[in-house]
Amino acid sequence: MKYRLIASDMDGTLLTDDKRVTDRTLNAIKKALEKGAVFAVSSGRSIYFCDFFEKLTGLSGIPFILYNGAKIVGGPDHRVIRNLFMSQEDALWLIEEGCRIRTTVIVWADDLLYVNEINDRVRSYEKLALTSPVLITDPKETVKKGVSKILWFDTAERAPFLRELLDTCPIADHIKYYTSDPRFMEIMDVNSSKARALEALAESFGIKREEVIALGDGFNDIPMLEWAGLGIAMENACDRVKAAADEITASNEEDGVALVLEKYFG
Repeated sequence: MKYRLIASDMDGTLLTDDKRVTDRTLNAIKKALEKGAVFAVSSGRSIYFCDFFEKLTGLSGIPFILYNGAKIVGGPDHRVIRNLFMSQEDALWLIEEGCRIRTTVIVWADDLLYVNEINDRVRSYEKLALTSPVLITDPKETVKKGVSKILWFDTAERAPFLRELLDTCPIADHIKYYTSDPRFMEIMDVNSSKARALEALAESFGIKREEVIALGDGFNDIPMLEWAGLGIAMENACDRVKAAADEITASNEEDGVALVLEKYFG
């Protein structure tokens, strides 16, 4: 089988633990691109990570799947290929409920970082987000901007309570959530996933499902690994993620992505 599209998760997959792309991995990506393949990054991160990644690697114009599949951009100007927003009603409920239970609410709307308060959690998240937060003054106005993703940022000890609340809440059928970090509940529209975004991206290039490779290590990568013609989990992934994959490669600390690219693109 000749593969034409590779979609790689970022943290724990393409990046080492100290947030680098190794020379071996970068060279393997460039070789795949030279052979005509499309290389895409698929991440829960925001639009601001595109510039960071391009400066880190020197690569430009590659597609990015962002917010766990809610947004796809491509090209040197990060042209929007697809946007999927939560309903305003669901986003408003999540903001107001988050405030009621006294958790830190982080809202990605119109590619801006909105928060319900400025605290130590927000300051730590700001470093990951690569942008400064904006305080929510009117939740109804914030959700009108188009909400890609909402995080409830709390303690790991409160995570079971938050999961139970989301599983039984009035909008449970409208949303899905991931715990990419024990302190994070990353909440999106039920129709948003890396798999659906990858499918849309492949279609935009005229690439068939069986011609797609997906790599990942997290729970939010499982739909993408299951959808792709070849789903590959990292050695550092948990057993549930590995069970969803067709193959296992080395860890993100051992050039696992490079090994896959070298195998299938020489």
